[in-house]
Amino acid sequence: HARVCSDYEGDVHLTEETGAACTLLFEGGRVRLLCPCWPGGGRAAVYLDGVPYGTFSLSADRYLRQQAVFDSGPLYRARHRLRVVCTEGAVAVDAFALYGSKSAGTV
Repeated sequence: HARVCSDYEGDVHLTEETGAACTLLFEGGRVRLLCPCWPGGGRAAVYLDGVPYGTFSLSADRYLRQQAVFDSGPLYRARHRLRVVCTEGAVAVDAFALYGSKSAGTV
């Protein structure tokens, strides 16, 4: 979904469908979820390795790019699965920042 050039690689992935999800499989020691926040932004739930880590809001007074809405903190360096599920309204995912792995960086 094309947005502005300050989003990672110039776009985000957006859904307004409750229950829609995206999944990241990765090896590493930490992951952060980067999302834009904006007026009218919705809510999403985060699961790491099948464990619910709560919900977060993407609502803000103005458009904010690349907000770290979830940070796993230190993890065992192993294979992990991060799942983001739209629970209400419009949810956009911009990027995942990976640390402590061969593929460290932003995807």
